[in-house]
Amino acid sequence: MTSLLQLEPREIEDGLRSGKIIVSVVGLGHIGLPLAVVLANSGAHVIGVDVDRTKIDALRAGVPTMYEPGLEQAFKSIIGTRLEVSGDLARAVSHASVIVICVGTPADRTGKPSLTQVKESCGIIADNLQEGTVVIVRSTVPPGTTGTLVRRILEERTRMKMGVDFGLLYCPERLAGARAMTEIISVPHIVAGFDEKSVSAGRAIFHFVGGETVIPESVEVAEMAKLFDNVYRHVNIALANELGLICEAFGVDMLQVLKACNTGPRTRIMLPGAAIGGSCLTKDPRALTRLAKERGVTLKLIPAGTTVDRHILDHAVGLVLSAYKQLGRRVAGSRIAVFGLAYKGDTDDLRATAARPIVNMLRKRKASVHAYDPYVQPQDVAKTFGELRVMRDPIEAARDADCILVMANHSTLKSISLQELAQVARMPAAFVDAVQAFEPGEVLSVGFVYRGVGRVMTRPKTTT
Repeated sequence: MTSLLQLEPREIEDGLRSGKIIVSVVGLGHIGLPLAVVLANSGAHVIGVDVDRTKIDALRAGVPTMYEPGLEQAFKSIIGTRLEVSGDLARAVSHASVIVICVGTPADRTGKPSLTQVKESCGIIADNLQEGTVVIVRSTVPPGTTGTLVRRILEERTRMKMGVDFGLLYCPERLAGARAMTEIISVPHIVAGFDEKSVSAGRAIFHFVGGETVIPESVEVAEMAKLFDNVYRHVNIALANELGLICEAFGVDMLQVLKACNTGPRTRIMLPGAAIGGSCLTKDPRALTRLAKERGVTLKLIPAGTTVDRHILDHAVGLVLSAYKQLGRRVAGSRIAVFGLAYKGDTDDLRATAARPIVNMLRKRKASVHAYDPYVQPQDVAKTFGELRVMRDPIEAARDADCILVMANHSTLKSISLQELAQVARMPAAFVDAVQAFEPGEVLSVGFVYRGVGRVMTRPKTTT
C-alpha cells in the first residue's frame, strides 16, 4: 500500500478518483453517511462501517437509514459498487488508505462529552493501521483530544510515529441538517494537522470532496472552532427568541422588523421560533460551558442562551393555551395535531428535538396528541416519544383537531392548502405556528385562531 504522505496532492486526488485509494468512513449516522455517499459519488471506493447491525442490513438492501434531501438518489446509484457497507472495522481499516472517524460524542446533562466511541474506534484502528494511512477525526471533541487521546492510542498501539508512518488530522464537520449534501461540497473544510505532509494530504482529500480548505494555526484551534460554530448559532437563536417575545409584547410583527433592520450592513438577526434542538446545538454549548468551568472560567452568556431556549418551549405551549382561552375550550381532552416532529425542517433527525418536551407538556395537560411528519422513522419516534401516532397525510392529521401546532418547517408544508385544513379541523380551531412556516394573515383568513412566536394577529389588508 502506497503511503499517502509520500504522494503529491494531484496523485492523491487521482488515486481517489480511480478508486485505487480506499476510504473508510467510521460511523454512518447523520455525518458519516452523507460524507461516504459524496465521496463514492465522486468516484472513490468507500467502505462505510457501523456497529448497528440493523442499519447495516438496511443500507446493504439499498435503503437509506436517514432522510436528507438528495441523499437517497445518490446513495442508490453507488451502493454495492463504489460504496461498500460493513460491520467489520478491522477489515475496513486494513484495506483503507484514508480513515475518517465520524462517531458520536454525546454529552451528559452536565455537558461532559463522552469519548467512548472515539476511544473504541481508535483502538481497533490502531490494531489494523497500515503504514502511510491518513486518519481524520471528524467528530466533535474537546480541544486537545486529537493531539493527546487519539495520537497516544495510535502511536502506542502501533509503535509507529505520527507524521512519519501515518498521518493524523482534525477536520470537523460543518453541516446543517437538510443541507448536508450540498454543504459538504460548498462549505470550506477546516483541515488541521501536526505536520506539513498530513496537512497536504488532507487538503488533497477535501479538495477532492469539493469546496475550499482552511488551514488553521493548530489542531486545537480547529477543535475550538467547531465548538464556536455551534455556540454562535445557539446564542443568536436565543437572541432572536428574546426579541420575538419583545415584539409580541409590543404588538409588533418581528418578521416585519427583520425586513427592515436586516437590510443594515451589520445586522443579521435570525428568525424566532421553537425549532431549537439537534445534537450539536444542544450539547456543544453545554460542553463548552463545562470545559470553561474546568479551566476556572465561569461563562454567563452561553448558559443564558440555554435558559432562553428552554423558556421559548414553555412560551410555545403558552401560545396554545392563549388560543384555547380565546376559543373558550379546555386543553384536556382536546385533539392536537403536531406538524413536524424533527428538530428542523426537511430532516428526520429527532435528536434533542423541541417537539419532545412540548408534546410531553401537552400530554401532561391531558391533550390527545398525534402528528404529521413525512420523514421520521417509526422506530425513532417510538424511542423519542413513546406511543405516538404519526401520519404521512397532513389533511388526515388535521381531521377533527382542535389545534394545529407547527414545530418543523418541512418543505412539504408549502403544498398544504389552509382551506383544506380548515375544512377538516374542528373549527374554529387554534393554529399555532412555532417556526414561521405560514403567514398569519393567510391562516386567519380561513377562520383559524392564530398564534406565532414573535408574530401579531393581523388579517390581510383588503382593498376597496
